[in-house]
Amino acid sequence: MIRQFGKCASMLVLLLVTVVGIQAQSSNKGWHLEAEGNGIAIQKAYDYLGQSPSQPIIVAVIDGGVDADHEDLQYNMWVNQDEIPGNGIDDDKNGYIDDINGWSFIGGKDGDVGQDNLEITRLYKKYMMQFKNADIAKMSKKERREYDKYLDIKKKVENRKDEADGMYKQMEFTKTMLENAARGLEQVLKDEGLNFKDLNKIKSNDQNAIIAINVIQQLENQGLEINSLNDLNDAITNEIGGAVDYYKSQSLYHYNPDYD
Repeated sequence: MIRQFGKCASMLVLLLVTVVGIQAQSSNKGWHLEAEGNGIAIQKAYDYLGQSPSQPIIVAVIDGGVDADHEDLQYNMWVNQDEIPGNGIDDDKNGYIDDINGWSFIGGKDGDVGQDNLEITRLYKKYMMQFKNADIAKMSKKERREYDKYLDIKKKVENRKDEADGMYKQMEFTKTMLENAARGLEQVLKDEGLNFKDLNKIKSNDQNAIIAINVIQQLENQGLEINSLNDLNDAITNEIGGAVDYYKSQSLYHYNPDYD
């Protein structure tokens, strides 16, 4: 049921297909654990290690988020036996209150931080202050190496920030347009007294409805089942909304040196 519509609408569908394709790849959970392709053969490793005597080890996670409730971690998290949880007291006198599973130096005493810079952005901010009024001609060899590193980091952060800014705006625009398209289709179905299953009977040339119909077809070509307007709205929220959130985090937080 392909109909002709404008370049803007075509771009919306293309963006949606691209996002859905990316989401579909990421939805293949555990691909990185498989033995074939790009995986690390985690099950083979478990089987091999299980044949030998084992002993507990403690792994420290530096500058990375940890989901303490993950099924593979929740019963294996290190526990500080010298600390009483939740009493607001530094029981073991190490300078950190209620550090039961370690300490989040970014989140601090109030818990994990909601959003933060990536490490490359933190380095950018550090070097930016360090070399703010620097005289290149007076730099030592060590300082010049650090300055060159700063320039490399600066370029990467600014490029990624620009890309994230653009994609964030683009995805927000796409989401709004597709939501309008879904509402337009709903109104056309109502006006013509049709059900969702009667899309091929629509006579209206309403551009929003046409966009929605083409989007539905593209989504179904990607393997999604769209059997109602609710399914369509859910797909827009999950697929495009997820992309909006992703690029929003990159734009406003991850690569934003002004966010503290």
